[in-house]
Amino acid sequence: MACSCDANSAYVLNLRGDDIPFNPVFVSYMYIGLDRAILFVEQEKVEPPVREYLQNLRVELRDYNGIWSFLRTREWGEGKVRNTRSLFLIVILIALMDR
Repeated sequence: MACSCDANSAYVLNLRGDDIPFNPVFVSYMYIGLDRAILFVEQEKVEPPVREYLQNLRVELRDYNGIWSFLRTREWGEGKVRNTRSLFLIVILIALMDR
C-alpha cells in the first residue's frame, strides 16, 4: 500500500510539520508494505530526534523524489500497490511508461 497524501503520512507516523501554511503536515509520500515502511521526504528537514523516532519504528527514510524510481522499478516485488486518490495519476503515468 502507498499513502501519498501528506496528511496520511503525518497521521500514520504521528508527526507534524510546517511545509504547508496553516496545516500541521509535511510534504511526503509513504510506502507501507507487509515487511517495511518507507517515508519519502526532504531529508534535510528531518531533525535528529525525528530520525531516531522513525528508526525505532523501523521506517526507512528516502529522498522525496525517490518515490519515482521506487514505483518505476517496482521495488516492492510482486503484487500491486494500492493507492490513495492523489497517487492515482502517478500510477497511471508509470503504467503508460511501461507500454
